[in-house]
Amino acid sequence: MRIALFLIFFLFSGFVFAQNPAADSLYTLAQKAYRGGQMKEALLKTKALMNVDGAMKNYDHATLASRVFLANGLFQQADSFLLPFWNAAAPNVEILELKWRIQASKNDWTEARKWAEIGLQSFPVDSDTWNWRKTLSSFELKNVDKGLEDLKLLSDSLQKSDPGQSLKTDLLRQLPRTVGIHWWNAQINQPQRLPWNLFQLEYGDRSAKLPWNVRGSYGAFFGLQSVQLEGECYPKLGKNAYGYVHLGLSPSGDLFPFARFSAEYFKAFSKGEWSAGMKYLRYSSLQVALATAHAELDFGKGYNVGGRTYLGVAQNKVFPAQALWLRKNWPLRECWVQADFQVGQIPYAWIFIPGLEPVSSVRTGFQAQFRVKDVFFLRPLVAYEREEYYPARFRNRINSQITLQYRF
Repeated sequence: MRIALFLIFFLFSGFVFAQNPAADSLYTLAQKAYRGGQMKEALLKTKALMNVDGAMKNYDHATLASRVFLANGLFQQADSFLLPFWNAAAPNVEILELKWRIQASKNDWTEARKWAEIGLQSFPVDSDTWNWRKTLSSFELKNVDKGLEDLKLLSDSLQKSDPGQSLKTDLLRQLPRTVGIHWWNAQINQPQRLPWNLFQLEYGDRSAKLPWNVRGSYGAFFGLQSVQLEGECYPKLGKNAYGYVHLGLSPSGDLFPFARFSAEYFKAFSKGEWSAGMKYLRYSSLQVALATAHAELDFGKGYNVGGRTYLGVAQNKVFPAQALWLRKNWPLRECWVQADFQVGQIPYAWIFIPGLEPVSSVRTGFQAQFRVKDVFFLRPLVAYEREEYYPARFRNRINSQITLQYRF
């Protein structure tokens, strides 16, 4: 009797094992191709495996097939392999991760966030992984408030890491509106010691298809006072390209231009950005036209070098100027420090002085940006200028600026 049972078992097991070598071989080949990044080859081997193991009831076969189909963009089929192995009462971490990845690859971030929440509830010991996925889903959904709440649930070490800081900055950059207050002051040693002052209030919104800013200015220079209203927008002009259009109006046309118009085209490339444009200013008794161009290069490790050139024409006289800068960026915290150098007088800055002449000017200084409490920005500037305010007459000018901006 024992011999008969042994023979029956031997024959049955031999039949089963005889069916497995082909499937196991195809599984091994598909797995090797998948791990080697050969996704098309992996898909061919997986489809051959499905012909042998049509029901795909083998867990290893099914999960590999799901990964391969997902890598080839076949999301519905990738999900179908997981259905027989999903048990809501006893979730499997590998199935949960695949479910999240499938929805994320489909850009269905609402569903992806739901799977991340299930993962967090089912495997709280791995909370950083699932909270990270929740935060990433909120970011893709442009739900900044929810994303910042999710981010706070990450461990301190992950929040302070470079990936954590980068994700936080990406979330904060989605806040579309800004309000800014700006004060500019210039102290001049001669011919009079009257200071120049400029106050600005600005509001911007990037949530629309056409980002825009509006700005109101009040200036007080040499005893004169005036106001100016400005509006600007940034139309998208193609891949990695955008425009800048600006219009300003002032009632008097003496301290500020009566009307000013600017247009510029910006194009980004792999290591920087360039632009070219024009400006037109109409004062009460003068017209100024300028051609402008700039280029900026990224040298890596957070360093940028840029330059801008101006060529102005007024009263049949030419006013050239060049500006150079070197900037060190800390993009994870949206901070930077910049050294500036400028040669030549730029006649459209803030004020028109009667009897405008082509005179020289050299300016050097520093400016910076600091992010404070996540939503506030502080931008100080200090610069010294040796200015030829009239042919063969020079004066010293100390320029200082401070801008406080709130993003929400």
